[in-house]
Amino acid sequence: MSYYTPESRVRARKRLLTYGFANRGKYLLGLLLLIATNGLNITYPWLSKYAIDLLRGGAEPSRILPFVIGMILAAIGAMIFRTVSRIVVFNAGRDIEYDMRNHLFAHLQKLPQSFYARIRTGDVMSRLTNDLTGVRLLTGPGVLNVVNTPISYGMTLFAMALIDPKLTLWSLIPFPLLLLIARRFGRSLHDTSLRTQVELSSFSSLIQENLSGQSVVRAYAREDTEAKKFEGANERLYWANLGLARVSSLMMPVVSTVPGLGLLIVLFAGGRHVVGGELSLGGFIAFSLYVFQLTWPTFILGWVLSMVQRGLSGMNRLNEIFETVPSIRDDDRTRPIETLAGSITFRDLDFSYPATNGAADGRDGAGRPVLRRISLDVPAGSSLAIVGHTGSGKSTLASLVPHLYEVEEGKILLDGHDLHEIPIATLRRQIAFAPQEAFLFSMSVRDNIRFGKPAATEAEVEEAATLAGVIDDIREFPNGLDTVVGERGFTLSGGQRQRVALARALLLDPKVLILDDSLSSVDTQTEERILGHLREFKRGRTLILISHRVSTVKDADQIVVLEEGEILERGSHAELLVQSGVYASMYQEQLVERSLEEE
Repeated sequence: MSYYTPESRVRARKRLLTYGFANRGKYLLGLLLLIATNGLNITYPWLSKYAIDLLRGGAEPSRILPFVIGMILAAIGAMIFRTVSRIVVFNAGRDIEYDMRNHLFAHLQKLPQSFYARIRTGDVMSRLTNDLTGVRLLTGPGVLNVVNTPISYGMTLFAMALIDPKLTLWSLIPFPLLLLIARRFGRSLHDTSLRTQVELSSFSSLIQENLSGQSVVRAYAREDTEAKKFEGANERLYWANLGLARVSSLMMPVVSTVPGLGLLIVLFAGGRHVVGGELSLGGFIAFSLYVFQLTWPTFILGWVLSMVQRGLSGMNRLNEIFETVPSIRDDDRTRPIETLAGSITFRDLDFSYPATNGAADGRDGAGRPVLRRISLDVPAGSSLAIVGHTGSGKSTLASLVPHLYEVEEGKILLDGHDLHEIPIATLRRQIAFAPQEAFLFSMSVRDNIRFGKPAATEAEVEEAATLAGVIDDIREFPNGLDTVVGERGFTLSGGQRQRVALARALLLDPKVLILDDSLSSVDTQTEERILGHLREFKRGRTLILISHRVSTVKDADQIVVLEEGEILERGSHAELLVQSGVYASMYQEQLVERSLEEE
């Protein structure tokens, strides 16, 4: 995967820095607050030094009281500054998470169909949740502790050196070992964190696919098989998490021994300095307090390293999405075109799906030509019907018109303009696509119908539902147009889903209407009634009609028969019957099937 390479990691860190720079004000304020916090932290051990030395010298309590008050105020001030610094820096992390999530989602909306064929939905969801959470922890608590540690070390060591420079050097003897440990564990943490996040993505994808396909799992009695598959994925995730936990748990006690060793050295060498008169008792206690203050940032170093590595690994995976350039977008070839009349021209069109992608009509066309030498003229306001056997390229040809895939060989022209010359927003605003597999959102029927036109009036919604032949069904629903259809519209029948999706397309009032076998799940009588409505609706509009039923397409101005991606026959219904070819055979077969059904 691309996010494993050193170059991609550098690019991911640069992108992360741009988000950090956008929040530089909060980070700068957090830095000042951390400096103030650590300044106050080194104040009260220093004050305690003078207070203890005064007590040993027999000073009056009144002379000690100001030092005690100063220590109390320093402790309270440090607590306040520490709290505010966390609020400021943690909020910066939340802001970065918020902005990055918005940018990622907006970017995902622009990516082509081939991207979603290459990456699973569960993987994308895992990146937008778990990986983004890791980035937020990195840019919040991670940054706070990474910045605070050198400040704390620097100011504390300076105070220690003022008390006893030699003892300070003795206390630092174990700390080079800390750097070696941190480097070694940092590599292990990065690898185990990345492995855990990859396994979590696969795990999320498996759950998402299984829940979406529960009806298929039950229909084929595959519950036990899927449960074993889940158990395997769960076990891989378990071992990945266990590996991360082992590295993290081992690092914490190893790292925490370093300040302990330093404290032992201070007790031994510092005690000798006190006995020898080189260091006062107050100075020794203050020095010990400073060493103790270094214990916490050293102790949590392992936790901070784990957080940083998890965040960087997550940013690497998120950056893979950011760096996926939309292959279909407005560029320097795009012209300011606002409207289209609806004429469509295909010129010497060849098309193959990208690797790992399958054809829209169910055939795996990855790397192989799905369409060959397609040349067609569809005048504005006319109708084109496309028929052919499964896998012949019908749906693929229709999906190229709204520029869902990039055309690399040949051309598609709308009103004489190449697809690249037409702004994407203009193109898709003028084209409505009703696919065979109708996708409905988990919201009301009304909102599903007006999805492409949110400002549509009630009358417009009902008119579109009437044209689609679904208004009577809707009136029988418990809440009419306010009935919530559930995820993917599972509460509706296949025919109802198709007709609601058709109503959604009709409501757009498009110049080009593409119906990709979108009436395959309705009965013949209902289909004929809907087609009657469409004959009135299509006046002045271009209609592309794909169907396996000859009765659906027989009134089209032009009919083409596709076979293995090539145009085998073309003409009107009457002309194709005279040719006695594939179309005529399909027509005769369906006439026989219909007569048998009526008997």
